[in-house]
Amino acid sequence: MKIGISKGRVEEEFYKRLIDRKIIDNYDSNSRTYETDVDNDEIYLLKACDIIPFLNDRCIDIGILGSDIIEECNNGEIVELGDFDKGKCSFTLATFPNIGIENIKTVATKYPYIANELLKSMNLKCIIKKMNGSLEIAPKLNYADAIIDIVETGNTLKANGLVELLRFNMISTRIVSRKENQNETEIREFVRKIGG
Repeated sequence: MKIGISKGRVEEEFYKRLIDRKIIDNYDSNSRTYETDVDNDEIYLLKACDIIPFLNDRCIDIGILGSDIIEECNNGEIVELGDFDKGKCSFTLATFPNIGIENIKTVATKYPYIANELLKSMNLKCIIKKMNGSLEIAPKLNYADAIIDIVETGNTLKANGLVELLRFNMISTRIVSRKENQNETEIREFVRKIGG
C-alpha cells in the first residue's frame, strides 16, 4: 500500500505519530520515501496539492493532508476516513479596515473554488484572482480589494494592516482514500493503527 503525506506541518506532526505507533523506525527530514515496518507499505512526502490527483490516478492508496485541499480539489471520488483534529485553523475573508463587504469587487486567493462558494452564499459578485502565495500583499498593491486565505493566529494579517471580516470553514488534518477503496481491510487497518 502507498501512503502520501503532505509536506510541512502535517509531515512533522505525522512522523512523530508513525514513530510512536512503531510504523516507522525513524524520521529523516531529507528523505522523501519511507518503507514501514509492517506490510511493506511505502510512505511518500508529497506537496499537498498533488495528493488528490495521485489518489484519483491510483498512484497512492491513502492521503494525509489538510481539509482545505480536500475541499478545494475533491471531485467527489475521494472520501474522508478520519479527522486527526490537528493542525486546526480556518479560512478568513480579510481586507483593510476602511473597506466594507459591500465594497469588495476583487478577491485574491489560493482557493478559487472555496472562495467562489463563499461569495455566492453571500450574494457577492466578485472577480476571483488566483494566487499561489503572498496573499496579504494583494490589497497593498491594489491587486485585489480583499483576500480569502487560511489563518491560524492572524498575526500576518495584522502585520499587513488587514482585518478579518469573516471566519469560516474550520480546517484540520484528515486521512482520505478513493471512494471505491474505503472499506478495504488493509486501508481500514492502517487508519485504525494510525488512530484516525
